[in-house]
Amino acid sequence: MFGKISKWMRCVAAALCLIAALAPAALADGPDGSGPNKALTPSGEWKQLTAGGAHWYIFQTPGADSDGNVARVTVEVQVAPVDSVRFSVWTDEELRRKATAAEDETVEPIGRGSAEPLDDLGIVQKLVWAGGFTMPGPYFVCIEPTGTRISGYVIKISGDKVSFPAQPATQPKATAQPKAVAPQVAERAIVSAPPAAPKAVSGPDDALTAAGDWKALGKDRGHWYAFRIPGADTDGNASQITIEMQSAPPDNASFSVWTPEGLHLWKTGVADEATLPVGRSSSLELDDVGTVQKSVWSGQFNIGGVYYVYVQNTGVQPAYYALQVMVK
Repeated sequence: MFGKISKWMRCVAAALCLIAALAPAALADGPDGSGPNKALTPSGEWKQLTAGGAHWYIFQTPGADSDGNVARVTVEVQVAPVDSVRFSVWTDEELRRKATAAEDETVEPIGRGSAEPLDDLGIVQKLVWAGGFTMPGPYFVCIEPTGTRISGYVIKISGDKVSFPAQPATQPKATAQPKAVAPQVAERAIVSAPPAAPKAVSGPDDALTAAGDWKALGKDRGHWYAFRIPGADTDGNASQITIEMQSAPPDNASFSVWTPEGLHLWKTGVADEATLPVGRSSSLELDDVGTVQKSVWSGQFNIGGVYYVYVQNTGVQPAYYALQVMVK
């Protein structure tokens, strides 16, 4: 098992070095959600939304049929953290009016998402709008942040006669090749996945304290945490340590447990497989609505002192997590 872990970490290190040295040679033109003219279609994946930004989506309906029956449309957005995102629904005509409106004129959307009761854990919020259109589309959904924190969401647009325009194939746009640069030290308590010889990484030295609050974790990023334990008593009884993490979306975050000795050897580049992480998270079943995953590790240490937890994004999209360390 340790051989597999070591091989995995060496592969990660090689990939990170390559990414740090070479930026993409081309950028793509195409829908990016930055406006109605570049609106996206729902992908079913969680997306990250930063302060001041907005993501636009497009869908179509045929309008009322010959008998006057209107096809129903439902827009559902799941949000984490709670109250960090809102959305509105727009017709093409309303958008044209908004674009030409005077400064003192307000153009309202045809609808806005309404919050439903929170899930059992109180961390994922669902916003819903339902309605129908007598005229054919297109129609648009605008997702906006409500504050300054990073948020995550996943959007679903459904209905009996809802369709989506084909997304045009992206055309590469050539850009100048950047020069290779040395990796920069990450921001406080945020580092990339562990490299083979992390001499420049200061994450463990600036580790956070797990408080159970929710945090955003970008793709290819990680957060370090530290906790202190007393060690075994005079009878040889050691405290039981349990580390729990809730994360959304599922399968996008994991954690590992480190001893001070393992970290010391890791920082100096010594490839001693037995002193790499002493534990890794195990994923449990999903919550009832399938949006939050729970991961757990439990163990004991006879020697008192400071130990570390490294939470990393293991997926291809932003992750949101809450970490707790319990000592009994």
